[in-house]
Amino acid sequence: MSADARRREARLIILKFLAEEQNRSLTSTSLTVQANEMFLFAKDRAWFEQELEYLRNMGAIKLTKAGTVQVATLLPHGAKHLAWSTTIPDVMRPSDPIMLPEAEF
Repeated sequence: MSADARRREARLIILKFLAEEQNRSLTSTSLTVQANEMFLFAKDRAWFEQELEYLRNMGAIKLTKAGTVQVATLLPHGAKHLAWSTTIPDVMRPSDPIMLPEAEF
């Protein structure tokens, strides 16, 4: 898999992880650990924080600094991507739509 394809996949995985959380938020450390364990990324937190920054720039998530980590929170635009209501460039599309209340905004 190319590096670009891996980044597109990581961005989707990040959105999915956020969607699974009741408060739609996770720290960059938690995202890094989960993605590395479940999807064998073998990337450091700085790499994932670059992907979080991309998603923030696309309006898919909000980032809040919390000490040395970032807290990522899913925004309606990110939820709409998961629901297939919109497409975010360079973010893999989920194989099946994920419907969240946030996607209705």
